Amino acid sequence: MQSTVTCRYFIVAVFVWVFAIQAIETKAKSPPDRGEALQIKKESSQSAPVVEPKAGPTPVNSERQAQSAQVSGEAVKSCSGTCGATPFPVPSSTEGSPKLGEPSIAKLDVVQIVHSIDENISGALESPYSAKLSLLIKRWPPENIEKKWEDNRPYWIRGIKNEKNSLYIGSEKQILIHANLKRVSALIQDFESYPAFYHDLKHVRVISKDGNKVTTFWERYSPVFFLANIKYEQVYVVDATDRRVTIRYQLKSANSINFADGLLVLEAEGENTRLTAFDFFDAKWGILGGIAPGKIWNQSFKNSVKDDMALKAHAEHPEWSRDQIFKESDRILDSFPPDPIQYVDPPNWASY
Repeated sequence: MQSTVTCRYFIVAVFVWVFAIQAIETKAKSPPDRGEALQIKKESSQSAPVVEPKAGPTPVNSERQAQSAQVSGEAVKSCSGTCGATPFPVPSSTEGSPKLGEPSIAKLDVVQIVHSIDENISGALESPYSAKLSLLIKRWPPENIEKKWEDNRPYWIRGIKNEKNSLYIGSEKQILIHANLKRVSALIQDFESYPAFYHDLKHVRVISKDGNKVTTFWERYSPVFFLANIKYEQVYVVDATDRRVTIRYQLKSANSINFADGLLVLEAEGENTRLTAFDFFDAKWGILGGIAPGKIWNQSFKNSVKDDMALKAHAEHPEWSRDQIFKESDRILDSFPPDPIQYVDPPNWASY
């Protein structure tokens, strides 16, 4: 907001900002309406074929729910969970949402590997981290990527700061999921089912497929009624072997996000799955960027953990209702909050 604005405009702008902050604070303190338990559609003609784990030497990637952050005007909103980090919660809605249940694992198609997982994604926006993530994939596994979570803690997470932009949100995380690789991979690649266990999503739609490359459209609810919903397209490339699934993603276009990209690697550990994720997003934070940078980081991490724990609960308990999944993710967040955030500043990419 520029210093040249008129007094009248400034008053209106302050009112908008205060209203948005109050709405955000209210939603942060009270859990959204979770709705009734539902059951996920077994099939969708729009759904992308999932790349199943298969034998082979190729490095693999598995993606996590698209990550992104949004601020329109002076209110903030962002992506979520293993799709990405989520700054501020938004109203939930079960209208038109897919239903909880088993993904159609038995009917998943094994698609041809057309696009390389360790190169920037064609047609997507190249961010300051795109080349670094490509390098990370080529050198996988990094020497320091061993088990990082404590035995009594369900996840491990660290912040990654950007030297030039303090509000470029970055994170590295690990989660141990007590479900096999095939199930976890199928859930994460079932993009159109995400609204069933991520409360801030209106819908996700697969708009094109090209072998192991999938382009998706996302719409998230605005944090306040007078701002437009967050809409963006995100591209995923998936690769897999019998012990690992890797997903690389990059933002293609958005109405309130500058960049978003990341990497998710799923690795089999017996009958369990270790999820390792690197996520980065740069949003148009507006006035909040100068007023509440610490709040943005803290709330981003809390919402990211909450959504990741919802994914973990859904994978481990396929019989649970939507309400049970959200209660469990709330319980874990309350018991193991991510704050104060510990940072890697900056990461030594050469060591990977």
